[in-house]
Amino acid sequence: MLVVCDIFDRELIPSLIGGPVSFVWDRAALTALHPANHVQYIEKLKQLSQEHAEFLIGVYWHPERADQGPPFAISAECIAKLFPNNHVIEVDDIDAKNERWADTSYEQLRERCYRVII
Repeated sequence: MLVVCDIFDRELIPSLIGGPVSFVWDRAALTALHPANHVQYIEKLKQLSQEHAEFLIGVYWHPERADQGPPFAISAECIAKLFPNNHVIEVDDIDAKNERWADTSYEQLRERCYRVII
């Protein structure tokens, strides 16, 4: 099942989406959100997930200020803080400075993917 919704909607509960989910694929949603919303976002995902659910989190990283974005830079340290008691594995790390980002001020841009078991 694919669900499209406002993740912060209070009415969004597991029963509304057919029960707790076992897998979450976040392709750049976390990196699109301002860092002030990261904890709230991850907590909401956890509320919607069953125990031992897996998250696949795709983010961008750049060496600019943490509040410069989107995409906002998400470091390995940030992921570790967002998932302090969970098993986190970096799955991929590639150079993302390509044609799409050529006209931006980012001198470096990496796309990283993490697998998290909550």
